[in-house]
Amino acid sequence: MGLTKERGPDPGDLSETSPDGYQVWAVGFYNRPGAAVLGEIFAQPCNPSLPVAVKFPADTASIKFLFTDASTDELTYLKDGPEYDAYIDPPGSGSSGHAASERKLSQVRLLQVDIAIKDARSRETGWVFGTFVWKGPPKGDQFFDNLVPVSLQWGNDPGVYDASIRQSWISPDLRGVTYGWRSRPTLGFMGRANGPADNIRSSCLSCHAAARTPRALIGLLDNRFDMTKLYDPALVKSHVDTWFQNVRGGQLFQPSDPAVSSLDYSLQLETGMFRICLACAAGDLQGQTPDVCRASGFHNRPVCSAPTTDIVRKQVLQSVPPPRQ
Repeated sequence: MGLTKERGPDPGDLSETSPDGYQVWAVGFYNRPGAAVLGEIFAQPCNPSLPVAVKFPADTASIKFLFTDASTDELTYLKDGPEYDAYIDPPGSGSSGHAASERKLSQVRLLQVDIAIKDARSRETGWVFGTFVWKGPPKGDQFFDNLVPVSLQWGNDPGVYDASIRQSWISPDLRGVTYGWRSRPTLGFMGRANGPADNIRSSCLSCHAAARTPRALIGLLDNRFDMTKLYDPALVKSHVDTWFQNVRGGQLFQPSDPAVSSLDYSLQLETGMFRICLACAAGDLQGQTPDVCRASGFHNRPVCSAPTTDIVRKQVLQSVPPPRQ
């Protein structure tokens, strides 16, 4: 089972004392309606076919399990939780990518579970996102019985520039556990829904609403909002107006920036397109260049690069983080 590297948490993200350098890795699954859409897109595995706008059907469900190498000395709520062996980057890597050859077998523990549902009752976005965290001590089956709800979100509260959030729910029982200290007073921006592994400058829906290929020229983590400037109404307004719109499934985030396809909140598809094009450019994929790579300008040549013996170049390409990093 392969894992995808997620954003590396900032100091103080996972707990009040958590340092920089911890890693988060994840694996995601779709139910039958969602998987059917993926099957159509990847009917030719090495040449995926994307419509102008991907549209998952009603009742599509996606679930993602997130694991971290963070110590339970800082994340005491994960003590005695499920642990697994996984090939991940060297300790202290954080968000930085490394060549696959540098990965080592290490111990990771379950941190967070994200669930997304395509639900017509969510009239402004079409999606509902929920986040759970594993919280000890162990009880019952010691897995699902320990997953406690962190947040629920069905909209981004566009135009809300203070903490009067109405389209998110945050568990008050987890204040002081997953949020509620100086560096992380809230989970998402101004109190919007998020998980402990996620960026305080964003929210569950905000991040996924930007799913498209190629990604927009602006990037959430490349344009980091200075959280010490929450007192500045102009900066807050600009950030909210850019990132916290209620984008309907099938609509394109940042339509002024040309794209091959909007991806209906699927960051898995966004990363998949990025990775296949990266493999083509690096010489790890042979034959005809996938259509999406040429259409997006990622690799404009008719065939993929020849296998390279340039170890330095190959390591550089392999270490490029996926677009949502």
